[in-house]
Amino acid sequence: MAFTGSVQNYLEEMLSDSVIDRASINALADMNRQWGTKRGNERADTVVQWLAMDMPMRAQNFGLIRSCWTNGSGAALTTSKNYTPTDPAYAEIALALYQWTESIGGQIQLAKYADRLAPALLAGKAFALKYQECKQARGLVDFDDMIGKTAALLSQGGMADWVRYKLDRQYDHILIDEAQDTNEAQWDIARALSDDFLAVLAARVAKAAPFLRWATISRRFSAFRARIPKITVRQERILPRRLPKPVRS
Repeated sequence: MAFTGSVQNYLEEMLSDSVIDRASINALADMNRQWGTKRGNERADTVVQWLAMDMPMRAQNFGLIRSCWTNGSGAALTTSKNYTPTDPAYAEIALALYQWTESIGGQIQLAKYADRLAPALLAGKAFALKYQECKQARGLVDFDDMIGKTAALLSQGGMADWVRYKLDRQYDHILIDEAQDTNEAQWDIARALSDDFLAVLAARVAKAAPFLRWATISRRFSAFRARIPKITVRQERILPRRLPKPVRS
């Protein structure tokens, strides 16, 4: 269960009597009591004390109840000589309770991480907005703008014709160098050019292969310009299929 409030409120809700498996918690306490050892009695007392707490105190002592079925390193304590009762049903109950508190603990960790991350995200958002504002005020574009605006232009009817006119009225090849560094937005440009190219390709199928690419698929470079290896692989599967067989390579 995800949450949007405070960690304290979330814990109070998740540890309330209407949510917890009180029967299993009591069963675990009873097995420890019947075990008759000092460790078993202490564990049973801990369970009883925790169940008697109000919701705010239960939330504050979440680690206390969690310790009743975990070892010192936080792993599940289900069957261990001299540490758990010998009742054959104990392991299953302890494991179920461990998984329950682990799920709650996981949500708490995510919430704490979000709290730490939020200031950085807000700072990044403010920077990005100011960056866009400065670009607009000065009439500037950056590398990503050039890619995005080019893809947008080529998606408009007739723009590819204009590009071809500027390129001596036709183009016979689309060379994608270092294709492994090509991100999704850059592939949009290649697709836009190829759409128009393929429309007239049938009339000159004898020409050389229109798509040439030089790529090395390596995850070491996956952060470059938002390039993702699977995007390159997917595009290299899609583009050749759209070409007439005589010009595939």
